[in-house]
Amino acid sequence: MRSRRSVLAALGSGLAALAGCNAADDTATTDSSTPTATTTSTPPATSTTTTSTETTATDDVVDCETSWGPEPSWTVEGPAVGGPHVASGRVHAVVADELRAFASSDGAVQWRQPVPDGSVYAVSGGVLFAGDGGVTAFDAASGERLWSFTLPGETRAKWAAVAVHDDTAYVAAAQAPTASTDPDTVYGRLYRFALRSGDQRGVDDLTPDGDEAVDWLKPLSVLADDTGVYVTRETGGVLGATHDGSVRWRREGDDWYYEAVRAGGVLVQPQSRQVTALDVETGETAWTDDRLDMQVAAADDVVYGTSGGSPQTYATVTAVDAITGDARWTSKLDGCGGSIVAGGGVVATGVGCRKSRVDLYDATTGCRYDDVDGSPDAQPGLAVGDGTLYATRHADTDELVALPLP
Repeated sequence: MRSRRSVLAALGSGLAALAGCNAADDTATTDSSTPTATTTSTPPATSTTTTSTETTATDDVVDCETSWGPEPSWTVEGPAVGGPHVASGRVHAVVADELRAFASSDGAVQWRQPVPDGSVYAVSGGVLFAGDGGVTAFDAASGERLWSFTLPGETRAKWAAVAVHDDTAYVAAAQAPTASTDPDTVYGRLYRFALRSGDQRGVDDLTPDGDEAVDWLKPLSVLADDTGVYVTRETGGVLGATHDGSVRWRREGDDWYYEAVRAGGVLVQPQSRQVTALDVETGETAWTDDRLDMQVAAADDVVYGTSGGSPQTYATVTAVDAITGDARWTSKLDGCGGSIVAGGGVVATGVGCRKSRVDLYDATTGCRYDDVDGSPDAQPGLAVGDGTLYATRHADTDELVALPLP
């Protein structure tokens, strides 16, 4: 079983080309087909939409006065290197069927555990969650296996996503219905576990009642914070739940959905042609923007993403105020945008279609630093932490590189 993150990395330039089908624009627009939010106890709510009609963004942000062009502080090579996850002075990544923890300072291996065909779901609260036919919790500092959860269902077509809030791990899990599976199986559940002991605290059905059009839920991502728990369906749709698993609202859609982020009091849900910011209490639309699509990142109440681009045309990278939906800055991107991260005062995005590279921007001004070589075969996995950009580059031999930030 592979996470959506690993699938996106494997698709790489193909996804970037798909993004190129949506020509970039300097004005946010509203998609009239955007679904409305509905609650489980009241009639459908009326969605509200805000369109950004004015912007201070320039046509193309100038280069930063400070050059970048860093030499890696350390590099790890392997036949297959997964995307990095940074927490508490360590970088975690799957390398050749091993889950490894590297010291962020010098790349020294601190611990390793076998996870054949596995991937990392999340690192939070001192616990790392990895998947390989199930969900396993590891102590992020020592690598000790804490507990495991076997995904429900009788087939190998299973999916899961994990989030952590306070001392609870939320696991959204489902299997694909087939002719051979038990008709009484619930095809979408939200499980709650004690973070370190793995004691199950509850399980709730996430599939809609009496809706034959949506008879199972393939989880893409889970977010959890003080306001609740939010589950995104890969094939379209997102729902908001309470901490005890009760669904408060849900939105259905027939578009492809991507991993959501929280910023500025809203849930920012990217799709294949736009992003929609949702009120976390009601699920109603706060604003939409087609300058961002597919993959977004957030930091300090600002959402960053790319849109458009092809081998013949420019894409754009844009910073959008998460509260108002207005653009902070926009810059041309020579190629197709892809994976993106924000943190430490910078924004980094993988670029394909033309020269494969990683572009770096100042998060406040949008000024562009020099680029570095990216992944020739797929979009890079990216993470920011400890004053460093960590990037996975895919080729005949994959590598994880630590690049000091300006």
